[in-house]
Amino acid sequence: MWHTLDIDEKIAVIKRKIPKAIARQQYDSALLLIKCLANILFNYNQYYKDDFLEEQMEILKERLFDTKDRPLQPVQAGGDSIFFYDGVGVDDGLELIYVKGLMKAGHHVVYLVRESAKGKFPMLQSWLEKYQAEIIYIPVGLSTLQECRYIYEVQNRTDIKAGFLYALPYDVAGVMAFMSAKNRYVRYRINFVDHAYWLGGTRAIDYCIEFRNLGSLLSGCYRGIPKEHLIMLPYYPYIDQEKVFEGFPFPVEEKDFIIFSGGTLYKTYDGEENLYYKMVEFCLSEFGHTKFWYAGRGEDRHTVELKRLQEKYPGRVYWSEEGRDDLFQVLQHVDLYLNTYPVGGGLMLQYAAAAGRIPLIYYRTIESRTSTLVNQDKLGIEFNQLEDWKDEVRKIITDESYRKRKEQRVLENAIDADIFEKNLMRVLKEQKTEYEVTYADAEGLREIQKTYRDRFGKHGVEDVIGKDSYIPLLKLCPFIYLYSRVIKKTNR
Repeated sequence: MWHTLDIDEKIAVIKRKIPKAIARQQYDSALLLIKCLANILFNYNQYYKDDFLEEQMEILKERLFDTKDRPLQPVQAGGDSIFFYDGVGVDDGLELIYVKGLMKAGHHVVYLVRESAKGKFPMLQSWLEKYQAEIIYIPVGLSTLQECRYIYEVQNRTDIKAGFLYALPYDVAGVMAFMSAKNRYVRYRINFVDHAYWLGGTRAIDYCIEFRNLGSLLSGCYRGIPKEHLIMLPYYPYIDQEKVFEGFPFPVEEKDFIIFSGGTLYKTYDGEENLYYKMVEFCLSEFGHTKFWYAGRGEDRHTVELKRLQEKYPGRVYWSEEGRDDLFQVLQHVDLYLNTYPVGGGLMLQYAAAAGRIPLIYYRTIESRTSTLVNQDKLGIEFNQLEDWKDEVRKIITDESYRKRKEQRVLENAIDADIFEKNLMRVLKEQKTEYEVTYADAEGLREIQKTYRDRFGKHGVEDVIGKDSYIPLLKLCPFIYLYSRVIKKTNR
């Protein structure tokens, strides 16, 4: 059966199907196979590029768009439009601050997003409407091939001088369209999924915008992107200052010390060790006036330890599954932000810093470190020895003056909108910013890969990559259930 195959054998099985589909002109099937495989590689996360998939995409690009015979239109003199492809379509990512910054600087934005995202990005939509941007929706119900062609036609215009690719790791349609725009305009990828494999390494972009040293390391040393084509631009959290704090979802007394943490719950899952929850329990057991609040969704298998703490410390551990629009105000009202482990948070950590709250980080790998603040390594908020982390917790909770001094240092090193937007304009003009591209220490990559490999191995492919990818994969590779027949059929 499928689960009896070694994962690398599964990958090889799917790879053998792709060129066969292309040869038979079954282009939609080939694109879907690439999408499914890219999703598997993203979740498996043992490799950061796949030359075979890039080559198959190149073949498909020539077949689908005839770019040799039908070049995209050259940019007109004075063309100042920016094409922004948003393959995510929500308000809690980097697309908001990028699009806002581009429009505030006077650029006309052509914003393309799937119609299924309608209503999911109200803040971004209000900015788009304010600056009279073009909002174009990819219709619902298109095949992957039809999506590729739709995006291609949207960008085939004469006024676009630059394009931003904001795509999920397995977004075949978005990547294919940007591949087809080579030499047409300057293509930038916003690398918001910097810790994992993604499709379209050097073929779909001219420059890759990184927000931390981990992304620079992986892109420069493992994805094959030359260092001179990497751009460092730390981000900031979009803050709606008019929002009012909606209150705590639990009773709070004046003496309470509130520790807040959040993000998708898989970030707290490290297998049997449960170190993140041991750190939370240290705070609860050591200091009777602490309360812990976690905000974020997760699958049942990732909630076991959180529920255990709720039972052991009744009235002191709270879990909010639903997201909140007042996240910045929440962080202003808590006393400490605890970063997730083994996968560190990014945007949540930025919100904490902007709110003047210490984001306390324990790390063993460069992934859990999550370096997203300016001078982060000099702020005294990162610890890779558990006893040192515990000593810091004691100081923060028991010494208010110490905590306030450190909060001020954190606040002073949080990037703001003005700094970000100034550097974004420099990206367009010079393809660089005031921030130097440096590589993180490669030590720890093996531990990151082990974490993903263990998680992938303990759960079925359907659980890990989701039914949206798994069911189409079964339809295209129905023989994967039978190991003996897989080898026989794919060797024909």
